[in-house]
Amino acid sequence: VRIVRKRMAGVAASPVVGVPELRRLLAREAGGPPPRVLEVGWAARPGGGDFAAQAIPGAVRLDTAALETPGPAWRLRDLPELRAVVASLGIGPDTPVVIVAGRVITAARVWWVLRYAGVPDVRVLDGGAPAWRAAALPVALANDAPVRPDFTGRTQGRLHARHDWLQARLAEPGAVCLVDLRSEPEFTGQGSGYSYLEARGRIPGAVHGGDADDAAGLYVHPDGTLQDPARIRALWIARGILRADGTPAARELVFTCGGGWRSSVGCLFAESLGLLDLPDASLGTFVGAATALAVSLALALVSARHRSAVTGLVTSTTRWHVFSALTISIGQLSQFKAIQL
Repeated sequence: VRIVRKRMAGVAASPVVGVPELRRLLAREAGGPPPRVLEVGWAARPGGGDFAAQAIPGAVRLDTAALETPGPAWRLRDLPELRAVVASLGIGPDTPVVIVAGRVITAARVWWVLRYAGVPDVRVLDGGAPAWRAAALPVALANDAPVRPDFTGRTQGRLHARHDWLQARLAEPGAVCLVDLRSEPEFTGQGSGYSYLEARGRIPGAVHGGDADDAAGLYVHPDGTLQDPARIRALWIARGILRADGTPAARELVFTCGGGWRSSVGCLFAESLGLLDLPDASLGTFVGAATALAVSLALALVSARHRSAVTGLVTSTTRWHVFSALTISIGQLSQFKAIQL
């Protein structure tokens, strides 16, 4: 999971909502469409699965098995498959989503997958379904979502750190800070943490960010609510993940764990701390064009030769001028789109 310095424009101020705020959103007190509430969990979990008999009224259930290949590998499915799952939940690019789960790592994993797939407004209910029931609020049977033919949101490829990308960045000083969110025994190589994995140890250069599993109690309170982001910020500063001023110790943060779930918790807190910045290709093209125009006008003010060239461009535009402008714009758009991958 890759994280860079600033917040993505247009995303909610916090990726976490409490029960009172969710009630207001469902009642549309703040205007806008009501959120799609997803009750998420693993239906095949030993002991009867993660889903309760009833859920928040209007909620749609999502089995996390739809997001990963079958065990024991449990690998993230390919992006087209993930986007098909999003469409099957009735979610569009402008649909606000609230994730409800019994465990934080489950909610964080689905939050991350939806953001990666291109859903811009995704939040997690703090405390999950237990917090809703503890407030003695109404429950009902889960619904089936109206399936959309496809999902057209913009994929956020920068949230996914691939092996070859990470290997190249680790060789570059100051490029990435790799944060391992497994348990201490896993981090030190005492065990893999998984019955089906023999490999032990950690990626060279990784920093231990503490165990992000709910049971460890570091990122999650005993009642299942999320830890105060300020405390996680202090933890990351103490461990050298962030500098004293709260900025990353490297150009990018990369979270890792055993299967992606605990690293998603790190990503969720990074968003809460304002560390997420996903470039917009259209905005990048606009900024590039505006910068070029500003430079041209500035040169025209101080140089007669440049002034003559700018005047001639305005008064006698040819098809080659148009062709050149379009070519440059397409090049800029391609460049900024590539940055997102």
